[in-house]
Amino acid sequence: PYDWIPLAEDQMLAVLPKTHPLAAKAAYPLQNCKYERFIMPEHGQDQDVFDMLDEVHVKPDVYLSTFDSFTAIAMIEKGLGISIMNEISIPTRTSRDIVTLPTVPEHYIEMGIALPSIAQASPAVKKFIC
Repeated sequence: PYDWIPLAEDQMLAVLPKTHPLAAKAAYPLQNCKYERFIMPEHGQDQDVFDMLDEVHVKPDVYLSTFDSFTAIAMIEKGLGISIMNEISIPTRTSRDIVTLPTVPEHYIEMGIALPSIAQASPAVKKFIC
């Protein structure tokens, strides 16, 4: 029950430690999430990750869950597991002992603005979104 204004698409990426056996590959098969220790972003509530894994009928072995990307990246760097995140949420200032790979199949999320009603939005909101 809201109006949606799409802004951009963002690619979902597998985030692996540099020492992972698939780190040198061109892409990460989502089917492998069944066999990995999975670090679930957003306190286990990342609907984008759930939706993309549901599409390929994969239920990950959720080993750890964290609220923020920085903590998830730190866990991955230490070899505690892997994760799937949208590209924009992966911190650029890390020690970079990680590898990010596109997934197979590739998956993108749509980013945008949601509001109850564009028609009933305040003048300030309308100016902001235009």
